[in-house]
Amino acid sequence: MTAVDFIPAMIAEWQHRYGDIAALNMVAGDVRSFSLAERNYDFAFVSDFNHLMTKTGTLSALGQIGQHLRPGAGLAIELWFPADKS
Repeated sequence: MTAVDFIPAMIAEWQHRYGDIAALNMVAGDVRSFSLAERNYDFAFVSDFNHLMTKTGTLSALGQIGQHLRPGAGLAIELWFPADKS
């Protein structure tokens, strides 16, 4: 499993909690422009697109994720609105 995050504190927390598990990887990057060596993942789970403020940013993120999935792979996106907007 590989996770991508751009917030240094989140990456540090990941390393603290899971850094000793070889099968789990954390990569620093922006979901709109990341690039991984592996390009045939079976599944992607995306949590929180709320920080992407434009349609262009969201489409860029989906495009990058799609480039890393094998044909027929699954994609799950968790969507929610903040309490003041729902």
